[in-house]
Amino acid sequence: MLILPFRSLSTQRRAPWVNYLLVLGNVAAFAYACTLGSYQRELFFTRYALSPALLFRIHSDYPFLPVGAFGSLFSSMFLHASVLHLAGNLLYLWVFGSEVEERLGHFRFLAFYLVCGMIATLTWAVLHRGSSAHLVGASGAIAGVLGAYLWWFPLRRIHCFVWIVILVFRAEIHAVFFLAYWLALQLAYSYLEVLSLLPRHEPVAWTAHVGGFAAGMALAVAATLRRR
Repeated sequence: MLILPFRSLSTQRRAPWVNYLLVLGNVAAFAYACTLGSYQRELFFTRYALSPALLFRIHSDYPFLPVGAFGSLFSSMFLHASVLHLAGNLLYLWVFGSEVEERLGHFRFLAFYLVCGMIATLTWAVLHRGSSAHLVGASGAIAGVLGAYLWWFPLRRIHCFVWIVILVFRAEIHAVFFLAYWLALQLAYSYLEVLSLLPRHEPVAWTAHVGGFAAGMALAVAATLRRR
């Protein structure tokens, strides 16, 4: 079964400018990468994607990044491997990001997004310390947005497409049920990932999603308690 969200019944009153800029930034980075030749594109991803083997070295292997290899914790969030990869991530950011931005405010939402992405990326990197694979994508940061959304808007109705074998239909689902389904999938595949039971070149960083989700929910809980 596949459940794909496409709209939330939000009550937001302010334009989510940061969310719009994040979407545009990801699209712009992907468009730029598409203009490069195959060699230049490979070099571009080598420099700005995250590699655990390089991240945990003392010296810098990324001379074009101002903070060396650690800069890839942030730059990797804006890179995507394919149109489908980009579209899937940005769909979730579009559906869930706006209300979280309104709750936090523009600048705090940007900081929240980047911190969640960094924690998500670090989670994956720590669990794959010796790997020379490269991690790209905004999904870890967006998973943080989902964690905050679940905490603040569990009863918000989400419009989804549901695909069961050959049957496709539209449904309205409370966020708590959709996100519980999403989280269960991430946890199941993360367990398999940690045990090295997934294919060697598994294209999804499941543990990064779990790390980002946990960070987002923890930050949302902390923000709520601080206001009381």
